[in-house]
Amino acid sequence: MKAANAITATIIDIILRAPYAGIQYFLTAARVLLNINMILILS
Repeated sequence: MKAANAITATIIDIILRAPYAGIQYFLTAARVLLNINMILILS
C-alpha cells in the first residue's frame, strides 16, 4: 500500500512539474518509475 501511494505521489509530481521542468525531467522521472516497478515485481 505504501509503495502504491509513493508511485501515485510520484505520478502527481511528474504531472505538476513536467510543463515547467521540460522533457528532461519527465524522462528522468519515467526512468525512476520503471525502476520502482521493477523493484515491486522482483520483491
